[in-house]
Amino acid sequence: MTFDRQVSRMLHEEHMQAAALMERLGGALARHGPSNPPGADDAAFASLRRDLGDALVGEIERHFRFEEDELFPALEARGEGDLGPLLTEEHASMLPARLRLRALLQAGQDGSFAPDAWVEFHRLAGELVESLLSHIEKEEVALIPLIEETLDAEADARFAEAYAMAR
Repeated sequence: MTFDRQVSRMLHEEHMQAAALMERLGGALARHGPSNPPGADDAAFASLRRDLGDALVGEIERHFRFEEDELFPALEARGEGDLGPLLTEEHASMLPARLRLRALLQAGQDGSFAPDAWVEFHRLAGELVESLLSHIEKEEVALIPLIEETLDAEADARFAEAYAMAR
């Protein structure tokens, strides 16, 4: 897909990064069932753990805030307000799992999980993989084309600059 709008391109790139991270997480969950936590010496999981920790509250939260605070109101002002509330609701529904997963990752700083913590992590991470991938698909199918159709070049430049500054 080609994009005429910078904001579409920026959001799409972040969607692809988040989807790749969720695919990595899903793969790790498949390799390590709920009763088989990864060991502290598992280099692949240690890398995933770092990337996931950074993304759960930082990158994903920044992405959601930009959409909710800047993009959705602008689309609504242009008569395209139906999608924003649905996507905002999905953002909110993922927040408790994201915060709890982040806490579980921080609790096991030595790289290991207590068995009960891993069971909870495994369950919540599986739910997040499913919900975030579904959310990304909705945004790719509905939000990105709406941005392309609705924003003019001037508005796109303003939003792209604002979003770049928030990074």
